[in-house]
Amino acid sequence: MLLDKDVGILQKLPIFSGMDREHLSMIAFSSERLLFRRGEKLMVDGQLGHAAFVVLSGSAEIIEGSGEKRRIHLVGPGAMLGELAMLVEFTFSSTAIASEELEVIELPRELIHRMMQQFPPIAEHFSMRIHGRLSKMVEQLRRFDRPSGAPVAPLEPVMPTHIEKTDIPEEVS
Repeated sequence: MLLDKDVGILQKLPIFSGMDREHLSMIAFSSERLLFRRGEKLMVDGQLGHAAFVVLSGSAEIIEGSGEKRRIHLVGPGAMLGELAMLVEFTFSSTAIASEELEVIELPRELIHRMMQQFPPIAEHFSMRIHGRLSKMVEQLRRFDRPSGAPVAPLEPVMPTHIEKTDIPEEVS
């Protein structure tokens, strides 16, 4: 069944890894499969993105930069393109062009936001994944800022783990 195949592909992507299979099934079922012919563009550098794309079959050229700094590489089945665009307003920083017939799952931001509103565990999952990535990135960046051997301070939580009654303004409590 196509739904099982799509769920299997999504599960392998880091952003979806560990998400409840039922929630993944709802996302896969609600998303749309798109076909692109050779030469058609999925994403354009500088364009505001509305969705992420997961490659099911075929391949796409990813073009980053311009002139001498231009880089081109190929992606195929299992690759995710424009990941941030499914979560937040995001301007694409590369162009993706189908290098042959290309089938993708389109994951529109509107769909993902609706799923997060209706199913809070989905929002929690994405929040945890993004926080984990940011923590790793901060740790890597701090290695450049500290003398060799100096300890690295842990990343502070993004949100408080609890709220004390004293933190709530009087007119609310």
